[in-house]
Amino acid sequence: MANKKIRILIVDDHELVREGLKALFSTDEELEVVGEAGNGEEAIEMVRRCRPNVVLMDMRLPGINGVEAVRLIKEEHPAVSVVMLTAYQDESSITSAVEAGVAGYLFKDASAELLCHAVHAVYEGGNLLGGNLLRETLTSLRAGGRPRRSDLPPAGSIHNLTPREREVLKLIVGGMANKEIASELFIAEDTVKKHVQGIISKLGVSDRTQAAVKAVREGF
Repeated sequence: MANKKIRILIVDDHELVREGLKALFSTDEELEVVGEAGNGEEAIEMVRRCRPNVVLMDMRLPGINGVEAVRLIKEEHPAVSVVMLTAYQDESSITSAVEAGVAGYLFKDASAELLCHAVHAVYEGGNLLGGNLLRETLTSLRAGGRPRRSDLPPAGSIHNLTPREREVLKLIVGGMANKEIASELFIAEDTVKKHVQGIISKLGVSDRTQAAVKAVREGF
């Protein structure tokens, strides 16, 4: 990633929070804050103007809330990764955020180290949902019934995966991290990473969380 910084958009309705996050990210030479927004409408416009790689999004915003803003951003810019940064820890909030398209879900008491790690992780296609939390979220999505026709992914997208990629995807849906997948399949962790990137590319998603969501929506 030499000479290329990760471009970040910060979305929060409190200026003090935005200033604090900008100061925090300025300590990492690989990160660059390219914009900020105080509400959902501004966030959508700033993504168009600033072309960030990662959006750090508050859930509770005036006007369009964070979840709806994520949904609209992902519809227009599917490659943008979004991390929800919020005080809400209930299952329904987490599920709605993941369904809208977030790659990660962090609470506002997260450490500076974790916040910087989060940006790097989702930029590289990873997620920030622990295995148990991911499994619970996907279970909630399954329980919601069949997806609406407008939510269905392009026909045959799962079928474009190789047999090995399907094996890896199944374990991702099960909440396993790369190291666990490598151990389960008796392959190198670097090989798992390559398979994950192939899955993300073929499914047309931005990260492994959304790969798992798409798989569940297709009944995989």
